[in-house]
Amino acid sequence: MPHDANEIINEGRMLQHCVGNAGYIRKMAEGLCTILFLRDNRDLAAPLITMEECDGSIVQCYGFRDKYNSSPEIREFIKDYASRRNLKINAVIYR
Repeated sequence: MPHDANEIINEGRMLQHCVGNAGYIRKMAEGLCTILFLRDNRDLAAPLITMEECDGSIVQCYGFRDKYNSSPEIREFIKDYASRRNLKINAVIYR
């Protein structure tokens, strides 16, 4: 989970997707959503997937340039995470 707006901006820049824009930062600051960063424990600096959790659901799940996750291991991790947190999955988490 990002600690501040700069981490969200950097995530968007590194993965070249829109999470770093002001709309997501505002939504997170207002408690309307949670932005989550998926990383490999062996390289925490390298972003893999960015997720948006909103209203009890995972609503977005994107990698580099809005690509869908192609890793079965990440898919299973997301499914397990959602189950443990009692979240619905309303996003493509694997393709």
